[in-house]
Amino acid sequence: MRCLNVLYYSFLFVLITNPVFSKKTDIYIGCLLQSIGRFGYSPDALGIEKAIDFLNRQPNILPEYNLVVLKNFTTLVSTGEGDALNILYDFIYREPKIMMLFLTGSSMIAKPICDVASLYNLVQVSATASSLAFSNKEKYPLFLRTTPTDAAFITAWEALFREFKWKRVAIIFQNVEIFTLLMKELVSVLRSRGIYEILTLEHVESGVEPIEQMQSVKRHDARIIVALGYARMSRRIMCQAYRTGQYGPKYVWMLLGWLVKDWYRITDGTTDTCTLDEMLTVLDGHIAVKAASYAADFNDVNFYGMLPNGDDIETYNFMRSYHYYTGFVYDAMVSIALALNTTDRILSELGHHRSLPSITQNVSMANILKEAILDLNFPGVSGVVQLTDTGDRISDIIIEQKQGTVGERVHVGRFSVEGDNFEWYADAPLSWRAAGKKPPTDGVHEIDVIVKPLTKVRIAMYVMASVGILFALVCLTLNIAYRKKKVIKISSPFLNNFIAMGGVILYVLVILFGIDTSGMSSFDFTVQCHLRPFLFSLGISLAFGAIFMKTYRVFAIFKIAMMKFKQIRVGDRRLILGVIAMVTLDVVISACWMILDPMSSTKDVLQTVELTDENGHDFRYIYVIDSCTSEYFLVWMMILYVYKASLLLFGVFLAYEIRSVTIESLNESKQISLSIYVVVLTSFISTPVQYFMSDDVTFVFGFTCVSIFGASTVVLGLSFVPKMIALRKGEDHIKISTMKTPSSTMDKDREVRILTEKLHEKAAGLASLEDIHGRITSLLIDSYNF
Repeated sequence: MRCLNVLYYSFLFVLITNPVFSKKTDIYIGCLLQSIGRFGYSPDALGIEKAIDFLNRQPNILPEYNLVVLKNFTTLVSTGEGDALNILYDFIYREPKIMMLFLTGSSMIAKPICDVASLYNLVQVSATASSLAFSNKEKYPLFLRTTPTDAAFITAWEALFREFKWKRVAIIFQNVEIFTLLMKELVSVLRSRGIYEILTLEHVESGVEPIEQMQSVKRHDARIIVALGYARMSRRIMCQAYRTGQYGPKYVWMLLGWLVKDWYRITDGTTDTCTLDEMLTVLDGHIAVKAASYAADFNDVNFYGMLPNGDDIETYNFMRSYHYYTGFVYDAMVSIALALNTTDRILSELGHHRSLPSITQNVSMANILKEAILDLNFPGVSGVVQLTDTGDRISDIIIEQKQGTVGERVHVGRFSVEGDNFEWYADAPLSWRAAGKKPPTDGVHEIDVIVKPLTKVRIAMYVMASVGILFALVCLTLNIAYRKKKVIKISSPFLNNFIAMGGVILYVLVILFGIDTSGMSSFDFTVQCHLRPFLFSLGISLAFGAIFMKTYRVFAIFKIAMMKFKQIRVGDRRLILGVIAMVTLDVVISACWMILDPMSSTKDVLQTVELTDENGHDFRYIYVIDSCTSEYFLVWMMILYVYKASLLLFGVFLAYEIRSVTIESLNESKQISLSIYVVVLTSFISTPVQYFMSDDVTFVFGFTCVSIFGASTVVLGLSFVPKMIALRKGEDHIKISTMKTPSSTMDKDREVRILTEKLHEKAAGLASLEDIHGRITSLLIDSYNF
């Protein structure tokens, strides 16, 4: 009896499950798998078989149909594309008719299929093609995938760069579309951030050893290197990295994590020059990124109410260790079944008395199937299955690291693309091989050290300049307070104010030379660069311009008046306008310089020192002098020098012409000569000193400041100290010098002869030449208006 019961239930089970007896209709999914080796084997087939087995056991999904997958295989060799297109032709034009097209394998195989399939309104679903090309919906409107796009890896890489403060990156890639697009998108993202420097982009043609490319990477001293290529090219790149010494604790290689398992162990002629130990040595410490292909807990799997049983969960655990893509394949098949189930319900609701196998492939039906997949959102074997509007999978990224030369890569963290954050695993932390166990730097960090004058020297110069400013202010105050005294009044007190202000400006320039410019903005630095020559030029114009204008008045009265034999008045207003004209010319030159050729910072390197800290980080300290320059710097400086030299030559001329004036308060030829001598001497000395001693910043700074201080002090001292002494002694009258030198006696005789001739012509009958001379002297003194 028990045997009869067993036979009865066995027959009943066959009756229910067999399509022949259950009267279920077969519906077909065309499937193209990429085979490995010569025997038509694909690891993706396991995911398909397990998914179909699970789906056909579910009473609530496609209850009237059996889901059948028509599998065909192709390879990745040169004939792969042709084989794939022939298979597609058979799917489209031969029976049985397929509802959708399912693809596994590389993007290279999927691309020619998808280029054609959309033309026949055939929806394509892939579990493995991650190329960015398929995100172009104008070209691939019916393409969907359950694996994340390569853009997710770019997001993870950029986040890793930020996490470890890596800003200098090199990229080497295989020159095929999937990696070219990935490289371009990575470069675009990094450049858009504005903080990264892409040291070099090196492309390698398939089948070529990347010898020159790796040498270029080494020349750029790249430490963080992203390598994009299939397994064979990745082996070649890593082998050349070993040969060029680009590995070890100072280097981090970034690789794709979806390469075939143990890709570096495969020997196919590409690693003849590198042993397995050498490959493992160079790969030690590298970081790989790949999509999270399995859920953290399979008990959470729920296909819209279809729950896996214990055997299914055991199968999922086996799949986790079996192959990286199997989870994606499984969820892709479930997504196809759910989409077909939704489409069947939609057709029923719309009143179409047609079954799924009888419908024709048209735009409307393709869009229904497409939207049904896009609307899916369920926790699957590979995690939460949810697609974007472009048909791309949203998924977290797993961060792996090869730690040591034995064993597999270790999962060290997980990156959330949506949350833009890392979850680092405490039980398997990142391992850094450098001393100190710190992440390596992205290269030799160059640190500019601006060489500044010694602080004590700067303070000494500040004190010296402050004393000078105080001295100039004392001179200015006394000049204003005693401006009505004859000894001050005869020397033009208003012009004396200009001399004092010029001295103040030159002393302020000393302080400006010592200001620390390292923290200045570019605009502030440009301003102070132009301020230095402007203040120097302005100080010279005010100090010497005022002295020369005073001297010009003496020259006009005593020389021109003598020659023309008439009274000449030269008022203060005219002289002040002369000084203002000089200052205006300074402003115009400086303004034109700043507008037409603005100065900027230039760093002159004194020396470099390379050091390695306790963490193994390399630093290059570059000691530089921060100076000002512009494109036509020398031209502008020559304009200023020629202008000031002309002004000084004019002063020399005036001093020579009035040397015989006997009124001591008016004759400043000696003071002018001495002032010009001091300025010229300091200029001639300081210029070669600054050029030949430029490496000694403190000495050059101190010498320049002392030179400016000395010249300014001499000018102020010669202009104001005699007047201060006279006021101190209470002298308030005009002295006429009686001391004769041979040259002055000779000049006087010549003037007397000229005057005598003119007096005889103009005023015959005058008593004697001595009386005429006395009256002329009185007339000249009266004409000076004191």
